[in-house]
Amino acid sequence: MSNGETPSEDRTILAAVEALEAGASSAGGPSSPGPPQTAESETLARLYTEVLGLLPFELEPIAPAPESRARLLARIQGPEARATAEPAPAAPAPSRVSREMPAARLSPPGRPAVATTRRPRRWPLALAAVLALAALGLSGWLYQQLSRERAVVASLRRDVESERARVAAALAAARDLRTAAGKGLADRRDLEEKLALMTSPAVQVSALRPAGRSALQPAARGILFVAADHQHWVLSLHGLQPAPEGRTYKLWFMAKQGPVSSGDFTARPGEPLELSSQTMPDNTVAAMVTLEQDPAASVPTGPEILRSGKPYETG
Repeated sequence: MSNGETPSEDRTILAAVEALEAGASSAGGPSSPGPPQTAESETLARLYTEVLGLLPFELEPIAPAPESRARLLARIQGPEARATAEPAPAAPAPSRVSREMPAARLSPPGRPAVATTRRPRRWPLALAAVLALAALGLSGWLYQQLSRERAVVASLRRDVESERARVAAALAAARDLRTAAGKGLADRRDLEEKLALMTSPAVQVSALRPAGRSALQPAARGILFVAADHQHWVLSLHGLQPAPEGRTYKLWFMAKQGPVSSGDFTARPGEPLELSSQTMPDNTVAAMVTLEQDPAASVPTGPEILRSGKPYETG
């Protein structure tokens, strides 16, 4: 209103007030009954009502001019209030929309509104990655520790099993010793005599080997120990196979008068065999092992398995 012109709102209000005053004067006053108002006054009154109803929602609140306010109050209150009405500027009343809804932020004129977006924070992802790496490292370390503990437990188990086997073997040996100790003095003396004979410096030793080019048992071996008196002897045999059914092994001493039987024996697979006696035929020069059908045969008739070579003295 710097140019002195009356706002459109004031003009509307003044026009509505004039129409009301005109209708009232033609009817003889506001209280006297009269003919119905004209169509123009009704239209202005309706427009005024609608405008006043829409102003709080569509337009910013503007204080009316003092003249418009005074005329409107005088029209409403009567002639007594016209003289006492003092023009005073009214404070703009906030509209219902402004009371119920917060004022919207407007961008400066000529500048488009900029939508502010928050930049996503990256530290939660970094923290999650660090925690995941730490968990993986801890899992690897725990797995290594578990593997080491398992290896230690397995080693301890092997040691325990080995110690148990050693204890069992010791107990078995102790039982064997007790069994051997329970035997008669003759068995122990026999063992002592055999050991003394085999370790004597004057003993004669002869090796028994498979006889012939096509040996029946090429893995068989034997050693004959003969004492210095040429009577006491010990024969140790190895690698002899079990005799076939219906046959038996016989030991022969070859003397100047011919072969002399020294008895039959059996062999077990994988077990050494020892034979011994306190007597030997005179003028014995060799020993022989044959496979016979008749255990009581007086002369060898079966195939020859082993034969001794030339004896030699260890002393």
